[in-house]
Amino acid sequence: MQATTTFAGAEGRYLIESSSGTIGAIGFAASPWSCAPRDNYIGWDKATREARLHLVVGNARFLILPQVRVVNLASYILSRVARRLPGDWQLAYGYQPVLLETFVESARFTGASYKAANWIRVGQTKGRGKLDRYNQYALSVKDVYLYPLHRNYRSILASPECKRNRISDWPGRSLSNGLAECLQVVKGVIRLLRVIGRCEQLNLREYGLYERCRW
Repeated sequence: MQATTTFAGAEGRYLIESSSGTIGAIGFAASPWSCAPRDNYIGWDKATREARLHLVVGNARFLILPQVRVVNLASYILSRVARRLPGDWQLAYGYQPVLLETFVESARFTGASYKAANWIRVGQTKGRGKLDRYNQYALSVKDVYLYPLHRNYRSILASPECKRNRISDWPGRSLSNGLAECLQVVKGVIRLLRVIGRCEQLNLREYGLYERCRW
């Protein structure tokens, strides 16, 4: 049985290959709306977060096959993909993220690979999750890690003079910005749909949606 995960919003998926074949996979997606440790570390208020959240991308999945035993492989992959992702995001969505984010279940994992790749631990979640409408705190507590993709990431993310008016915004954000932007959005959606429909046959390097990476 093969399971398929659908991420919300912008996303990028990579297969990790070696001379022996595929050895793992890693996926990135839009970050959650609210995360207190992250928001406090950046210095976000609600309005600034709304304008800048698209510049933070979450490492939603990371798997190395259990039979693969290579010292420091995980941190090496994290470092390589961090260098590659901004360019892929630019090609796919028209902008470059400046910060990566991930969550590590602290009761099960130490986060050693992220620490070795110089990710920054900024705190812990409360165990609520994004769907906890009734404050049940039913989920596990997770450590929050961040990784800067730009040396001025904090000033970029915390700037109060930011406007979300890029033509590459998602349709719900950009349709109000004029006919020209609407046309760009429609063209972008058509391109993405064509790519997704052919994803089994094509190398999607130029879109960064689903890709076989030989490092």
